[in-house]
Amino acid sequence: MKIARLSKQCALAGTLYAALVGCASLAGVDNDVDANDGNAALGAAEPGSSSARQAAGTAAGASPVVAAAASASLTGATGSKARVVVGRGGGATLTTLTAGTVTSAESGEGLTSLQEALVQAAQDLLGVDELFIRGQRYLFDCSGTVMAIYAQAGLNLSRHFNRYTGNGVERIHKMVEEYGKVVAKDPSRLPEPGDIVFFDNTYDFNGDGVWNDNLTHTGMVVEVLDDGAIKYVHNHYRLGIVIEQMNLHRPDIHYDRVNGQDVKVNAAMRMRGTGGSAGRWLASHLARDFGRAYEIPL
Repeated sequence: MKIARLSKQCALAGTLYAALVGCASLAGVDNDVDANDGNAALGAAEPGSSSARQAAGTAAGASPVVAAAASASLTGATGSKARVVVGRGGGATLTTLTAGTVTSAESGEGLTSLQEALVQAAQDLLGVDELFIRGQRYLFDCSGTVMAIYAQAGLNLSRHFNRYTGNGVERIHKMVEEYGKVVAKDPSRLPEPGDIVFFDNTYDFNGDGVWNDNLTHTGMVVEVLDDGAIKYVHNHYRLGIVIEQMNLHRPDIHYDRVNGQDVKVNAAMRMRGTGGSAGRWLASHLARDFGRAYEIPL
């Protein structure tokens, strides 16, 4: 696969890029999330904290400064065998989440080097409050975050953007659709690390009170477990860049009681105060599909 050097969004030497891209919302959102929710519970700094405000690298090729995600495991309390690798932030070497062979959920084999690079890039961006990758600044929203993660791994998601219309989420989805890289939301075929996750109806985008708002948010898968748990990184509208979870095998459960503790199964995703959820407000409800953009020539 050709790995292209990035040329990027928002501040592309003063073009109209910011008008072309941008998340469909401010979004990704937990209805009941508090200051300890999302990745804050794993030790990543919230936007605005001193560690999150460390200056991002400005030289071409410099990695953004990372708010370390401490050493907390991202593995759920179920103790399921992890199928992926993740880093701990701060440029740490990728490590397995739990004991056992690191494999791809689909093939049963190890992740490709590109998938590993994408997962590590996501870890590197946890807790930062600006996105400045290899000399380019990215919009600090959901699509900008996904594009920055891909750019950090050497992939330019905007390469084909002029062929599509719409905001950043819509353009990324149209691209993976055109290249035949959409992966349906199907509990029997879980996504892969590096896959982009697309959400519908995370808020009432057009303000008409009707459940008709497609492609309002996006993130990227970083971990898949045997029990169907999917960890994804996204830009939360209040907490910044965090890792949250969904489980397509148990889509209607927000929290479960495990060994006397409440364990989140599916993060809330419908934006607080937008109403009209009709009982569909968890990430598992609002996930539309996934896109394997790393298999597109970028």
